[in-house]
Amino acid sequence: MAIRTEKQENYFYNAAGRKVEFQPISIMEMNMATAAVEKRYRDAGEPIDPPTYEVEIVGGAKEIHRHDETTLVTEEDKVNWRKHRDAVARMEEEQTNIRTEIMLDGIIADPDADTEWEQRQRRYGIEIPEDKNDRRIHYINTVILRTPEDIGMAIEAIMTLSVRGAVTEEEIKSASATFRGNIRAATDEAGNTD
Repeated sequence: MAIRTEKQENYFYNAAGRKVEFQPISIMEMNMATAAVEKRYRDAGEPIDPPTYEVEIVGGAKEIHRHDETTLVTEEDKVNWRKHRDAVARMEEEQTNIRTEIMLDGIIADPDADTEWEQRQRRYGIEIPEDKNDRRIHYINTVILRTPEDIGMAIEAIMTLSVRGAVTEEEIKSASATFRGNIRAATDEAGNTD
C-alpha cells in the first residue's frame, strides 16, 4: 500500500479499500500529555521510581543504589518492588492510551456522516459511547482501522507527516520497519493460544 503525503492529499487505503484521510499531530502535545501523567503519579506519591538500598563503601560512607530484580533480599524489598512495578505498569498503560488517542486525532473521520455502522453495531448489542470524543475514537477503532495493518499504516502515515523536517527519511523508514515488526510480534502473540 502506498501512502500519499502530497499537499492536501494525505491519505491511504485501509484493508477494506476505504480511503482514510489523515493529518499531522503535535508531537509536543503528545510528549506533554505523557509527562502530565507521570507528574500526576509523582504528585500522588506513586512509587514509579525503583526502591533503593544503601551500600557502605570504604571509609564508612554510604552509597544509594536502585533496586532491580537481582538485588531484592528482604521481603520488604520484594513488596516494594512489586508496588513499584505495579505503579509503573499502570502509569505506562495510561501513557499508551493517551498517545494512542492523540495519534487517532490524526485520522480525519466523522462518525455522524455514516449511519450504517451505528445501526449495525447496535443490532449486535455493541455499546456505543455517548461522549463525542469517545464515540469518534470508537468509530475509528471499529470501522476505519479494522486490521493490525490498518493501524500500522495509520500510525506510520501520521508520524511520518508529523515529524517531517525533524528527522531524516532514513530514520522514518527505520522506525517504521521497527514498528511494523512490533505489530507483527504483537499480532502473533495475540493469536498464540498455547
